[in-house]
Amino acid sequence: MKRKVVASILTMAMIMSLSGCGSESTQSNSAAGEVAATQEVASEAATIESAVEVKVNSEDDFRVDDEDGKIVIIGYEGESMDVVIPSTIDGKEVVAIGRCAFVNDDITSVVCPDTLKEIREEAFENCDCLTDIQFNDGLESVGRLAFNCASLEKVILPDSVTFVDEIAFLCPGTIMEIKLSNSMTEIPSGCFGCAGVSSITVPAYIKSVGKQAFYGCKNLETLVFEEGVEVLGEDVFEDCDALTSVVIPASVTEIQEISSYDCENIVFTVPAGSYAEQYMQENELNYVTQ
Repeated sequence: MKRKVVASILTMAMIMSLSGCGSESTQSNSAAGEVAATQEVASEAATIESAVEVKVNSEDDFRVDDEDGKIVIIGYEGESMDVVIPSTIDGKEVVAIGRCAFVNDDITSVVCPDTLKEIREEAFENCDCLTDIQFNDGLESVGRLAFNCASLEKVILPDSVTFVDEIAFLCPGTIMEIKLSNSMTEIPSGCFGCAGVSSITVPAYIKSVGKQAFYGCKNLETLVFEEGVEVLGEDVFEDCDALTSVVIPASVTEIQEISSYDCENIVFTVPAGSYAEQYMQENELNYVTQ
Protein backbone atom coordinates (compact mmCIF):
# COMPACT_ATOMS: atom_id res chain seq x y z
CA MET A 1 0.00 0.00 0.00
CA LYS A 2 2.82 2.42 0.90
CA ARG A 3 4.47 1.69 -2.43
CA LYS A 4 1.21 2.59 -4.24
CA VAL A 5 0.96 5.86 -2.32
CA VAL A 6 4.53 6.81 -3.21
CA ALA A 7 3.88 5.91 -6.85
CA SER A 8 0.78 8.15 -6.81
CA ILE A 9 2.81 11.07 -5.49
CA LEU A 10 5.45 10.65 -8.22
CA THR A 11 2.82 10.35 -10.97
CA MET A 12 1.02 13.49 -9.83
CA ALA A 13 4.28 15.40 -9.64
CA MET A 14 5.14 14.39 -13.24
CA ILE A 15 1.69 15.39 -14.54
CA MET A 16 1.83 18.78 -12.85
CA SER A 17 5.32 19.39 -14.15
CA LEU A 18 4.35 18.61 -17.75
CA SER A 19 1.19 20.78 -17.64
CA GLY A 20 3.02 23.84 -16.30
CA CYS A 21 4.01 25.27 -19.75
CA GLY A 22 1.04 27.67 -20.23
CA SER A 23 0.40 31.17 -18.97
CA GLU A 24 1.57 32.56 -15.64
CA SER A 25 -1.95 32.13 -14.28
CA THR A 26 -2.04 28.54 -15.47
CA GLN A 27 1.35 27.87 -13.88
CA SER A 28 0.16 29.36 -10.58
CA ASN A 29 -3.01 27.29 -10.60
CA SER A 30 -0.99 24.20 -11.55
CA ALA A 31 1.43 24.76 -8.66
CA ALA A 32 -1.45 25.24 -6.23
CA GLY A 33 -3.08 22.10 -7.57
CA GLU A 34 0.14 20.15 -7.17
CA VAL A 35 0.53 21.24 -3.54
CA ALA A 36 -3.08 20.38 -2.78
CA ALA A 37 -2.78 17.00 -4.47
CA THR A 38 0.46 16.21 -2.68
CA GLN A 39 -1.03 17.20 0.69
CA GLU A 40 -4.07 15.04 0.01
CA VAL A 41 -1.97 12.01 -0.86
CA ALA A 42 0.32 12.61 2.12
CA SER A 43 -2.75 12.82 4.36
CA GLU A 44 -4.03 9.53 2.91
CA ALA A 45 -0.64 7.90 3.53
CA ALA A 46 -0.61 9.08 7.15
CA THR A 47 -4.14 7.77 7.67
CA ILE A 48 -3.22 4.39 6.19
CA GLU A 49 -0.03 4.13 8.27
CA SER A 50 -1.83 5.03 11.51
CA ALA A 51 -4.44 2.39 10.75
CA VAL A 52 -1.84 -0.34 10.40
CA GLU A 53 -1.58 -2.42 13.57
CA VAL A 54 1.05 -4.89 14.61
CA LYS A 55 -0.15 -8.32 13.57
CA VAL A 56 -0.37 -10.68 16.52
CA ASN A 57 0.56 -14.28 15.80
CA SER A 58 -2.13 -16.91 15.67
CA GLU A 59 -2.63 -18.93 18.84
CA ASP A 60 -1.93 -22.01 16.73
CA ASP A 61 1.66 -20.84 16.19
CA PHE A 62 2.59 -21.79 19.75
CA ARG A 63 2.90 -24.96 21.78
CA VAL A 64 1.85 -24.31 25.36
CA ASP A 65 1.48 -25.72 28.83
CA ASP A 66 -1.37 -24.86 31.18
CA GLU A 67 0.01 -24.11 34.66
CA ASP A 68 -2.76 -23.45 37.17
CA GLY A 69 -4.97 -21.83 34.58
CA LYS A 70 -2.16 -19.70 33.11
CA ILE A 71 -0.35 -20.25 29.80
CA VAL A 72 3.37 -20.96 29.47
CA ILE A 73 4.75 -20.95 25.92
CA ILE A 74 6.99 -23.97 25.38
CA GLY A 75 7.51 -23.89 21.61
CA TYR A 76 7.00 -21.94 18.41
CA GLU A 77 5.77 -23.41 15.13
CA GLY A 78 4.84 -20.27 13.20
CA GLU A 79 6.32 -19.16 9.89
CA SER A 80 6.80 -15.47 10.67
CA MET A 81 10.28 -14.39 11.75
CA ASP A 82 8.75 -11.36 13.50
CA VAL A 83 6.90 -12.78 16.48
CA VAL A 84 4.14 -10.93 18.34
CA ILE A 85 3.01 -13.09 21.25
CA PRO A 86 -0.72 -12.89 22.06
CA SER A 87 -1.78 -11.94 25.58
CA THR A 88 -4.20 -14.85 25.77
CA ILE A 89 -4.35 -18.35 24.33
CA ASP A 90 -7.49 -20.44 24.72
CA GLY A 91 -8.89 -17.59 26.81
CA LYS A 92 -6.09 -17.84 29.38
CA GLU A 93 -3.37 -15.28 30.09
CA VAL A 94 0.11 -15.88 28.71
CA VAL A 95 2.37 -15.36 31.74
CA ALA A 96 5.66 -17.05 30.85
CA ILE A 97 8.01 -18.06 28.06
CA GLY A 98 9.25 -21.49 29.07
CA ARG A 99 12.70 -23.06 29.06
CA CYS A 100 14.09 -23.45 25.53
CA ALA A 101 10.79 -22.29 24.01
CA PHE A 102 12.52 -20.67 21.02
CA VAL A 103 15.81 -22.55 21.13
CA ASN A 104 17.74 -22.55 17.82
CA ASP A 105 14.95 -20.63 16.07
CA ASP A 106 15.57 -18.19 13.18
CA ILE A 107 13.21 -15.50 14.47
CA THR A 108 14.40 -11.89 14.10
CA SER A 109 12.17 -9.96 16.53
CA VAL A 110 9.83 -10.56 19.44
CA VAL A 111 7.12 -8.41 21.03
CA CYS A 112 6.09 -9.59 24.49
CA PRO A 113 2.45 -9.26 25.66
CA ASP A 114 1.46 -7.07 28.61
CA THR A 115 0.50 -10.19 30.58
CA LEU A 116 4.01 -11.72 30.53
CA LYS A 117 5.69 -12.06 33.94
CA GLU A 118 8.61 -14.40 33.33
CA ILE A 119 11.15 -15.36 30.69
CA ARG A 120 12.68 -18.62 31.83
CA GLU A 121 16.17 -20.04 31.42
CA GLU A 122 17.50 -20.59 27.89
CA ALA A 123 14.22 -19.36 26.41
CA PHE A 124 16.01 -17.85 23.40
CA GLU A 125 19.12 -20.02 23.42
CA ASN A 126 21.04 -19.83 20.13
CA CYS A 127 18.52 -17.54 18.43
CA ASP A 128 21.34 -16.08 16.37
CA CYS A 129 19.11 -14.03 14.05
CA LEU A 130 17.26 -12.30 16.89
CA THR A 131 18.10 -8.58 16.79
CA ASP A 132 15.25 -7.00 18.75
CA ILE A 133 13.04 -7.91 21.68
CA GLN A 134 10.45 -5.57 23.14
CA PHE A 135 9.95 -6.36 26.80
CA ASN A 136 6.59 -5.48 28.32
CA ASP A 137 5.81 -3.39 31.37
CA GLY A 138 4.87 -6.01 33.94
CA LEU A 139 7.71 -8.40 33.17
CA GLU A 140 9.30 -9.45 36.47
CA SER A 141 12.14 -11.88 35.85
CA VAL A 142 14.62 -13.05 33.21
CA GLY A 143 16.21 -16.49 33.64
CA ARG A 144 19.74 -17.81 33.29
CA LEU A 145 21.06 -17.80 29.71
CA ALA A 146 17.67 -16.60 28.53
CA PHE A 147 19.36 -14.72 25.69
CA ASN A 148 22.41 -16.50 24.33
CA CYS A 149 22.17 -14.80 20.94
CA ALA A 150 24.65 -13.66 18.32
CA SER A 151 22.76 -10.60 17.00
CA LEU A 152 20.76 -8.96 19.83
CA GLU A 153 21.37 -5.20 19.63
CA LYS A 154 19.88 -3.74 22.79
CA VAL A 155 18.51 -4.63 26.22
CA ILE A 156 15.87 -2.22 27.55
CA LEU A 157 14.48 -3.68 30.77
CA PRO A 158 11.21 -2.19 32.08
CA ASP A 159 11.17 -0.98 35.67
CA SER A 160 8.87 -3.86 36.63
CA VAL A 161 11.80 -6.30 36.38
CA THR A 162 13.10 -7.20 39.84
CA PHE A 163 15.25 -10.24 39.06
CA VAL A 164 17.73 -11.10 36.31
CA ASP A 165 19.66 -14.35 36.66
CA GLU A 166 23.36 -14.84 35.95
CA ILE A 167 24.65 -14.73 32.36
CA ALA A 168 21.14 -13.81 31.22
CA PHE A 169 22.42 -11.88 28.21
CA LEU A 170 25.36 -13.62 26.58
CA CYS A 171 25.48 -11.90 23.20
CA PRO A 172 29.06 -11.67 21.90
CA GLY A 173 29.82 -8.13 20.81
CA THR A 174 26.35 -7.18 19.57
CA ILE A 175 24.57 -5.38 22.44
CA MET A 176 25.11 -1.66 21.92
CA GLU A 177 22.56 -0.31 24.40
CA ILE A 178 21.73 -1.39 27.95
CA LYS A 179 19.07 0.05 30.26
CA LEU A 180 18.54 -1.54 33.65
CA SER A 181 15.29 -1.67 35.58
CA ASN A 182 15.25 0.74 38.53
CA SER A 183 13.67 -2.06 40.57
CA MET A 184 16.89 -4.09 40.38
CA THR A 185 19.45 -3.91 43.17
CA GLU A 186 21.99 -6.35 41.74
CA ILE A 187 23.72 -7.09 38.45
CA PRO A 188 24.31 -10.85 38.65
CA SER A 189 27.42 -12.74 37.65
CA GLY A 190 28.21 -12.62 33.94
CA CYS A 191 24.94 -10.83 33.23
CA PHE A 192 26.21 -8.77 30.30
CA GLY A 193 29.22 -10.79 29.26
CA CYS A 194 30.64 -9.88 25.85
CA ALA A 195 28.37 -6.87 25.28
CA GLY A 196 29.54 -4.50 22.53
CA VAL A 197 29.03 -1.20 24.38
CA SER A 198 31.94 1.24 24.74
CA SER A 199 30.71 2.92 27.92
CA ILE A 200 28.70 1.68 30.89
CA THR A 201 27.35 3.62 33.86
CA VAL A 202 26.08 1.47 36.73
CA PRO A 203 23.29 3.49 38.41
CA ALA A 204 23.06 4.29 42.12
CA TYR A 205 20.15 1.93 42.78
CA ILE A 206 22.36 -1.06 41.96
CA LYS A 207 24.00 -2.05 45.23
CA SER A 208 25.97 -5.11 44.16
CA VAL A 209 27.72 -6.03 40.92
CA GLY A 210 28.37 -9.76 40.53
CA LYS A 211 31.42 -11.72 39.51
CA GLN A 212 32.51 -11.08 35.91
CA ALA A 213 29.37 -9.04 35.30
CA PHE A 214 30.95 -7.43 32.22
CA TYR A 215 33.30 -10.23 31.26
CA GLY A 216 34.74 -10.05 27.76
CA CYS A 217 33.25 -6.67 26.75
CA LYS A 218 35.98 -6.08 24.20
CA ASN A 219 34.83 -2.58 23.18
CA LEU A 220 34.31 -1.26 26.71
CA GLU A 221 36.48 1.82 27.33
CA THR A 222 34.82 3.57 30.28
CA LEU A 223 33.09 2.05 33.31
CA VAL A 224 31.47 4.32 35.91
CA PHE A 225 29.93 3.14 39.17
CA GLU A 226 27.63 5.81 40.57
CA GLU A 227 27.55 6.83 44.24
CA GLY A 228 25.31 4.23 45.90
CA VAL A 229 26.98 1.09 44.54
CA GLU A 230 28.43 -0.85 47.48
CA VAL A 231 29.94 -4.15 46.35
CA LEU A 232 32.08 -5.05 43.33
CA GLY A 233 32.35 -8.78 42.75
CA GLU A 234 35.38 -10.73 41.65
CA ASP A 235 36.86 -9.71 38.28
CA VAL A 236 33.89 -7.53 37.34
CA PHE A 237 35.60 -6.41 34.12
CA GLU A 238 37.79 -9.38 33.33
CA ASP A 239 39.05 -9.58 29.73
CA CYS A 240 37.85 -6.08 28.83
CA ASP A 241 40.86 -5.31 26.65
CA ALA A 242 39.94 -1.72 25.68
CA LEU A 243 39.05 -0.55 29.19
CA THR A 244 41.13 2.46 30.28
CA SER A 245 38.96 4.30 32.81
CA VAL A 246 37.05 3.04 35.87
CA VAL A 247 35.34 5.35 38.38
CA ILE A 248 34.65 3.92 41.84
CA PRO A 249 32.66 6.01 44.38
CA ALA A 250 33.03 6.37 48.14
CA SER A 251 29.94 4.21 48.69
CA VAL A 252 31.87 1.08 47.62
CA THR A 253 32.89 -0.73 50.79
CA GLU A 254 33.84 -4.10 49.31
CA ILE A 255 35.93 -5.06 46.30
CA GLN A 256 36.21 -8.82 46.21
CA GLU A 257 39.09 -9.02 43.76
CA ILE A 258 40.49 -7.11 40.80
CA SER A 259 43.15 -8.99 38.91
CA SER A 260 46.23 -6.87 38.21
CA TYR A 261 46.42 -8.59 34.83
CA ASP A 262 43.19 -6.88 33.78
CA CYS A 263 44.35 -3.47 35.02
CA GLU A 264 47.51 -2.82 33.02
CA ASN A 265 45.89 -0.06 30.95
CA ILE A 266 43.34 1.17 33.49
CA VAL A 267 43.44 4.37 35.49
CA PHE A 268 41.03 4.19 38.43
CA THR A 269 39.38 7.35 39.74
CA VAL A 270 38.55 7.10 43.45
CA PRO A 271 37.70 9.51 46.29
CA ALA A 272 40.60 10.47 48.55
CA GLY A 273 40.57 8.56 51.83
CA SER A 274 37.99 6.04 50.61
CA TYR A 275 37.96 2.27 50.88
CA ALA A 276 38.60 2.19 47.13
CA GLU A 277 41.78 4.26 47.51
CA GLN A 278 43.02 1.94 50.24
CA TYR A 279 42.35 -1.03 47.94
CA MET A 280 44.30 0.63 45.13
CA GLN A 281 47.28 1.25 47.40
CA GLU A 282 47.33 -2.26 48.85
CA ASN A 283 47.16 -3.84 45.40
CA GLU A 284 49.48 -1.35 43.69
CA LEU A 285 46.96 -0.33 41.05
CA ASN A 286 47.19 2.86 39.00
CA TYR A 287 44.75 5.50 40.29
CA VAL A 288 43.97 9.18 40.73
CA THR A 289 41.83 10.81 43.43
CA GLN A 290 38.88 13.12 43.01
